[in-house]
Amino acid sequence: MAILSIGDVMSLAAVIDTAVHNSKVARVMPETGDIVYGTARSIGDLEGNFLSDGSDVREAWLRVTSRSGWELFWSVKVLAEEQSRGEFAAYDW
Repeated sequence: MAILSIGDVMSLAAVIDTAVHNSKVARVMPETGDIVYGTARSIGDLEGNFLSDGSDVREAWLRVTSRSGWELFWSVKVLAEEQSRGEFAAYDW
């Protein structure tokens, strides 16, 4: 796995913080440019299970409940990259 810079760690921490605090979040969807709003719930696998000890958080998924009620699973690694570009953020809508 690649070495993380301070900026990488800060972006990962921002994503993790949304799950820890059940933050309201906003994400610009890469495929369409639409903005999806939701509430961050937890970090785990694609089935909603929590991470086990020793798991790499960069390989995990953020579970988000969208405003319309859908359960979404977004890659933590991708979200950290998007967070650094301002395409994912905690957002009090």
